[in-house]
Amino acid sequence: MSPKRRGRAEQAAPLGGAGLARLVLAAPAMSTIGRSTLPLAAVFLGCTHVPRRAAEPMSGQAGCYEVRAGPWSPADVPVAISLERLPSRVALVVDRESGDDVVDPGWRLAALESERDRAMRSIQDGAWWPLENGGLDVRLGDGFSGIFLRLRPSVGGFVGEARTYQDVGDASWHAPAELKRRACDVEPKVIDRYRDRRPPPSPP
Repeated sequence: MSPKRRGRAEQAAPLGGAGLARLVLAAPAMSTIGRSTLPLAAVFLGCTHVPRRAAEPMSGQAGCYEVRAGPWSPADVPVAISLERLPSRVALVVDRESGDDVVDPGWRLAALESERDRAMRSIQDGAWWPLENGGLDVRLGDGFSGIFLRLRPSVGGFVGEARTYQDVGDASWHAPAELKRRACDVEPKVIDRYRDRRPPPSPP
């Protein structure tokens, strides 16, 4: 059953059970322009079997999570990736990207607290996809560079692996990764992407 959308995510009521439900079943999609990360899913970890993506998020997938990753391999992973681009917490919300602007639209990520600039951009430009096996694909970054997570369900959240990606060069690092479910003690906020912001109309 497709989730009902009832207004923008930023307008959700204070969170509790009903408030979070309204948030994760929120609003019309926010558009983005960038390259698809679909090839990442196809070659991720060199798997012979790639879990298929589900048409809609499943019960228990959307919500608030602590993000953990490491240790990284090879060990020379840049600090800009291992520390600065990885947010401390993130919310998965049911707010779909526009299929008019991206080849592979996903569902939006939302911020829960103040983060480093690069980490906030990872949330702002990122997306997630539900998998038919109950797991998740999560992109922390845009269509050009960032960290891609492939996760499976676990007790208390999701576990799997994180892998860096970029459109130039072949350097790549990977690490064990986990999304640990946490209470949504603050209201998740979907951040407008820079390219979504429109300047005010000029006066006549």
